[in-house]
This record gives sequence, structure tokens and C-alpha cells, in this order.
Amino acid sequence: MKKYLLATTAAGAALAMTAPANAGGYLSIFGGYSMNDQEASARIFQSSGTWTGSYTFASVSLTSSHYTSNAFGASFYHRHFWTTVSFIDREGSWVSATDVDLKADDGFVIGAATGGEIAPGLRGEVEIAYRKHDVNAKGTWYFSSAYVGTGYAVKYSATDIHVHSATTESPYTTSQVLSAGGPNFWTKFPAYTKGGSFTSSEVSGSGDLTAMSIMANVWLDVDLGLGDGINTYIGAGLGYADVTLEMGDVDVSDTAMAFQVGAGVSFDLPKEGHAISLEVRRFVVPKLELTHGGFDIPLDYEVTDIIISYRIAL
Repeated sequence: MKKYLLATTAAGAALAMTAPANAGGYLSIFGGYSMNDQEASARIFQSSGTWTGSYTFASVSLTSSHYTSNAFGASFYHRHFWTTVSFIDREGSWVSATDVDLKADDGFVIGAATGGEIAPGLRGEVEIAYRKHDVNAKGTWYFSSAYVGTGYAVKYSATDIHVHSATTESPYTTSQVLSAGGPNFWTKFPAYTKGGSFTSSEVSGSGDLTAMSIMANVWLDVDLGLGDGINTYIGAGLGYADVTLEMGDVDVSDTAMAFQVGAGVSFDLPKEGHAISLEVRRFVVPKLELTHGGFDIPLDYEVTDIIISYRIAL
């Protein structure tokens, strides 16, 4: 950045120094209202990971039944139970991110410039300026996870069967077990499971968007015949700006080429060599690369300034 600033300073100084010492050198200070309507959507945070784990799940089920035929017959009792044990290896992933909408509010601009006449009606100057805007952010934080699991399950099953015989005299008080027991067996089969979760919440924040610039400007005086002591002018400038966004954990900046165009009207004051000016400028930094956490924040810097300046002849 330093070499760019030095180059811009040198260019502006060269413009200002091309004029002779008595050719209208001046120093000005200025300030004003900086209108910014920039909006951008960006991801300002993301974290992710994976995990693995082995799990064992067991389930048990029991069924039973009882049946009595009649007073002269037999009763039948059946019980069946089974147990399943699953052995699962899980692999999962998760991601957490914050997506926000950024909006820059209007702010202010202050600065100073020095220069002089480089040709009849043409002025060159070097300018340093500082701009600041509040930035508000609203968005969503979310956490998402998912997993899949593969393995096998073992199922054990057993059955007990009881058949009772009753006498005709005491059909409900005397019984004899005629048979008991049943088939017992186990099986092994593949098992599969999957799942996941998602949660989110609204987030908001605020911060500052600032720009420090150094410019080489050229202003052309245009006589519109408005009267003695009233001078109008148009001009443009080229330089570099260092733009910084600070908001919570976000602190990013970038230096890029900047340009501006403007027009104004100046009014000579009763004190010789003093004047006050009203200007409108369009200041643009078009190719910013603001990056946070590996994600771009697509925010160019474009403002319209309404400036009042106080100029003193040197």
C-alpha cells in the first residue's frame, strides 16, 4: 500500500508544483455528509468437521397367550420372546455457519488538500480524506449435522409352549403339564441407520465501515457569469483508498484504486485570499477484495459526498 500512496502523493505534488509560487497556491480543509446505500449478502463464519463412532443397541420383546378350551378339555399357554442386538459403526459430519445481510448507513467525510494553479483556470491538488459509516448486519446462524451407520444385528428368539390336561371332576384346579419347551434360534443380518439434525437462530450486529484515501485531483474553473467572487468548477481525481470493515469478530481491509468526480461553487470571503466552497462528489472504490474466513464479502465502496470546504491562499 505504501508504494501506491507515495506514487499518488508524488503525482499530486507534481501537479501542484508545476505552478509558479505566485500562481494561486492554497490549502483547504473540508468536511461533510457522506451518503452510502451499499448492501451486500455474505457468509462471515463457517466451521465444519467429521466424526466416527461405534454403537450397540439392544431391544427385547415378549409376547404371551393363554387359552382354555372347556371344562373337559385342555388349556394352552404360549410365550415367545426375542432379543436383538445391533452393532453399528457411524460416520457423520457437521457444519456451522453464519450468513448475514450487510447495510451501510450514511456517515461523514473530513479531509484536507493543498494545491495550486497549473494552467490558466486549471488547478492540481493532493487530497487526504477519511470517511466513516455505521454498518448493520442481520442474518441467520445455523448448525446442521448428518450421519449414516452400517453394521449387523443378531437376533435371538425362544418359545415356550405349555399344554395342560384337566380332569372332568376338577377342570380348573388339577392340571398336568403334558409338554413344554419350543424352538430356540438366532439369526444374523445387515443393519443400517441414518439421521441428522438442524437448528438455527437469528443474529444481528453492528460495526464500522471506514475509508482512508489519498487522491490527486484536477479542478477546472468554469465561469458561469454568476457574479464577482462566485466561481464554479468541475473536476476529477485518481488515487488509492484503504477500506476497512469492523464488526464483531470481523476485521477485514483492502487497498484498491479509487476515483472521484465532482463539481462545486466557491464564494470569496471579505478577508483576502479566503473562500468557502460547496461541493458534490461521487467517490468510488470499485474493486475491493474483502475476505473473512475464506469467504468474500462482496462490498464495493461507493458514496456521494456533500462537502463544505474552507480555502486559504498561500
